[in-house]
Amino acid sequence: MNKHIFTNDKFVGYISKVTPSYSNIHFPTPTLLKKFWHYEDELSGGIVGNYVVIEGENFGFLGKLQEVSLPEKEHNFLGEHAFYDSSFHPQGKVELLLSFNYYSKKIDKGLGRYPAVGSKVYLCSADLIKTLFISSEDSSSVSFDIAKLTNSLETSLPLNPNQLFGRHCAIVGTTGGGKSYTISMILEEFLLLNKSKAILIDATGEYENFYNLDNVKTVKFGTEEEDTFFHYSRLRSSDLIALFRPSENAQKPKLIEAIKSLKLVINRI
Repeated sequence: MNKHIFTNDKFVGYISKVTPSYSNIHFPTPTLLKKFWHYEDELSGGIVGNYVVIEGENFGFLGKLQEVSLPEKEHNFLGEHAFYDSSFHPQGKVELLLSFNYYSKKIDKGLGRYPAVGSKVYLCSADLIKTLFISSEDSSSVSFDIAKLTNSLETSLPLNPNQLFGRHCAIVGTTGGGKSYTISMILEEFLLLNKSKAILIDATGEYENFYNLDNVKTVKFGTEEEDTFFHYSRLRSSDLIALFRPSENAQKPKLIEAIKSLKLVINRI
């Protein structure tokens, strides 16, 4: 990876505004928003969801296009000729995702720096995004191959398990959005790794297809076949409160007092 990723044939505009959460792009001419082919990549500067790279000093920035619009004063003149008239000046809003060093290929965790106003903006190919993901991985570590670019489904992105589970992680979405499917894919990748371990609490039984696999151990709670239980001495006060659900003002103080007195009695025995 080097400065050759910033080539004039992929240039689309300049950064006109920078905030901690997003940056604005000024497109010098509307023709830069049109779709075109760059070798084998289909690129377009005017499609929301596309990725761009911003040229900074020694560092580049990867961003995702969130909005494309015209200034309000140009709305009245909008027509079929707009994309051929250089007097129109579209603008866009970009979410900054990460920064990277041109030369060391090091990807910064978080976003500790920002581009300057006037920085040049270029379209980003799917292969470049994959290169950024790979360069941020530990080359000696394993990776999950479960992610794809939304605007280029044929491009898969490697995902390091340490990056996924080395911090708090949540999978959220609407009903039918694919949350369970995503977890199933992650579990399948885990099972392919000999030294990996995972604990799955399946309250509804939707992952029962994994129960009978050779490298999966299943423990069932609350069934006649399994005599599995938690001993009361291992329950904390918060566990008992969650179990009995006492009312906040009347029952909860009495329950806490009862728990304390019973613990004193047990300790004396």
